[in-house]
Amino acid sequence: MDHDASHYNQIKKFCIAVVVTFVIFALIKVSGVYVSLYREAVRSLEQVVARVNDDISYKNGQWDVFKYIADPLLPDSSALYILTTDGYIIDRWRPIDGFLDTSEYTYYLQFTDPQTIQTPTQESWRMYTTRILKDGTTEGIVLLAAHINPGDDEATLDTQLRREMVIVTKDIRFDGDKLNVSAVDVRKTSYDTSVRIVDRFNNLLLKSNNSNSLDTVPSYIDRSYVQQQLNAPKVEIVRHKQTGEPFVVVREPYVVDGENTAVIIAGTSIAYIMDIVREYLLITLILLIVSILFVSRWYKKLMTPPHPKLKVLEFDRGRSQILIDEAKVEIPAETFQFALCDAVFSEPSRLWTVEELIQRFGDKSGNHWRKVYDAMLLINKRAETVLPVKLIMVKEKQFFLNPIFRDVVEV
Repeated sequence: MDHDASHYNQIKKFCIAVVVTFVIFALIKVSGVYVSLYREAVRSLEQVVARVNDDISYKNGQWDVFKYIADPLLPDSSALYILTTDGYIIDRWRPIDGFLDTSEYTYYLQFTDPQTIQTPTQESWRMYTTRILKDGTTEGIVLLAAHINPGDDEATLDTQLRREMVIVTKDIRFDGDKLNVSAVDVRKTSYDTSVRIVDRFNNLLLKSNNSNSLDTVPSYIDRSYVQQQLNAPKVEIVRHKQTGEPFVVVREPYVVDGENTAVIIAGTSIAYIMDIVREYLLITLILLIVSILFVSRWYKKLMTPPHPKLKVLEFDRGRSQILIDEAKVEIPAETFQFALCDAVFSEPSRLWTVEELIQRFGDKSGNHWRKVYDAMLLINKRAETVLPVKLIMVKEKQFFLNPIFRDVVEV
């Protein structure tokens, strides 16, 4: 009844190959889903950037953004930046926290008295700034700006801006040395007033999105940031500063007469893609575990030798032999092996303790457990040339005949 080790080796390799193939297939599938959704997000952003590129125009030092502002097909859910090479911010819609969300703090300091500004986008704005002071030091500024329409009275606009400046500044706090604007509610200001709060490190802490003007309030960003964006890869993943949420951004330079005049950047969250990938990975992991359990059980079943169908299994005390059908397994007489065989074959269903077996051996010297255990190992070693399974077993320090043979022995 020799077991074919070569056959089972092949089965083992086959099982491993099945699991490995499944893992590779699952990873390829997950990667395919991610790449497909990622490319779709990039294509959508490329369309947004291309549309903005078509909407805006630059001539004689002036930007025409009328078509851009009026374009109904531009999605309002995407982050969108239009930055000129001299640092002017044409638009910064739904900026990503930590990504190009700074403003030139020093630029706003000139508006501590209300002033009218003509922007590069051919608009007129009334600008008013108040410094945010702590212990006599300017820690930031609040800018209020109102778009000037034909017929507007500057004195009336100034009264409006001064009144609303009080509303905004009263809710500004300091947490130690940190400027806290979380209590500021821009909804308390007029619909046609735009609000900016910038700290002295150029961080844009708060901005209102005025649907009439988008983000055309005169604002500047450090030119080096614009240059970095022009030199950066066309497509890149950036992360939300506070939450770590991933965003994919697409960049495209706006070229006039062969020179980069601005950079257009559109971005969108790809957190939903990561969620889908995680769900696929979780399902894959569950299926993998189930597959491993199934294959392992199948393999274990294949590897477990079949119960031998014996007609004869007995211990011949006179000849000191175990008779297994036509085979004979010699057991040395007057040894612990002999005494153990004599015991378990005499009562096939009995569980024998070490003390009971030592009593039968008649030798109470030395390590009792070791003597009985070694005797069992030697008997099984002699019988393994005939039997594919153990003849005598041990559990919880009790020795017994393998249960699959009890019916044969007791006949």
